Amino acid sequence: MEYTRRKALLAAGGSLATALAAGQVAGDRRSRARDGGTTDSDGSVDGWPTDDFDRIDTPPYEIEGEDCGFGSGDGRDPLYLCDEMPAAPSLEFEYETTSRSISIDGGLGNGSGGDGNPQLFTALLTDETDLERVDPEASTTAAALLERTDFAEQAVLIVQTGWGSSAETPYIKRIEETDDGIHAFGCYRRPCLTTTDYTYRTGVARFERPDELESGLTSLTVDPKTRVNVAAREGIVTITDGW
Repeated sequence: MEYTRRKALLAAGGSLATALAAGQVAGDRRSRARDGGTTDSDGSVDGWPTDDFDRIDTPPYEIEGEDCGFGSGDGRDPLYLCDEMPAAPSLEFEYETTSRSISIDGGLGNGSGGDGNPQLFTALLTDETDLERVDPEASTTAAALLERTDFAEQAVLIVQTGWGSSAETPYIKRIEETDDGIHAFGCYRRPCLTTTDYTYRTGVARFERPDELESGLTSLTVDPKTRVNVAAREGIVTITDGW
């Protein structure tokens, strides 16, 4: 599927929309070490663009847990974790997902499979030479999206999640412009019926290039009470004690 979001700020509700889009970390935040990334001598994580977000925090919007309801209709919306997430403000972008068929230097396709732990990886592709890091192993819509990128006007965010069913793909709902880059917001797609394979999943977002693109943060809601924040250039992030 292909998704497009146009950049929008509502004049009348701009302050509220901006607060929601910024992630609004007030509330029941659960701090956890930003493990899994390269650290500088001062202990900071390479590529982490802001001190406003912990590795794991609480989604800043209400989520109603939905049962699958087998035998009673179609069951829950696979994207129920994103239902109440604001869709604006956002840069314009197109988004495709695939399972395993895109690998990138330093990404999950080069890892050990997580040893049973959840793993995440994100990367920003900002010019033609960055495509040399990527190996589209099959002809997919996600690979085609990469190949059609005009880096003078666009850039690409790659999001990889692992490990488990290929049906549980990452979904990006909006990409917000920040002072020095982007902040993408999304969730895990959680269908009731999944496959029994064990793999990583890749999302490709080709977005309108902002004025500055030095950093990229991605916030993914993984369950009704948990959001995980990952920065580009961190490398593979392993959550060793679960969500």
